[in-house]
Amino acid sequence: MNSALTQLYVFIACVAFGGVCGTLFSVSRLIFSATGNRTVKAITDVAVCVICSVAYIIYSYAMIFPSFRLYMPTGVFIGIFAYMKSFHIIVAKILKMTYNKIKSNAGKKKREITKNDRRKI
Repeated sequence: MNSALTQLYVFIACVAFGGVCGTLFSVSRLIFSATGNRTVKAITDVAVCVICSVAYIIYSYAMIFPSFRLYMPTGVFIGIFAYMKSFHIIVAKILKMTYNKIKSNAGKKKREITKNDRRKI
């Protein structure tokens, strides 16, 4: 296979891996928003970086990547950035809509209970 074509496939695999790492960073962001503590955010960010680094090493050996090149970590960072700027926003909107539906359904059930308490209106 052509060397340039192989490098393109490796770059695409690195971008895809970066997208997966982006999901881990969004989980880290979710933990920070739940606690609001900056030290927890720093610890989770460092933990996610370590997990992504170890996972990348395992992934590169499993996919039989060639020797290390600069475009490989660049592809991972592009994948993380692309996830945060595109798919993360879509997932956040879907989660917000789901939360609002659940919240509005809970409010309707409360109103039905108080509505039938045999008081005259």
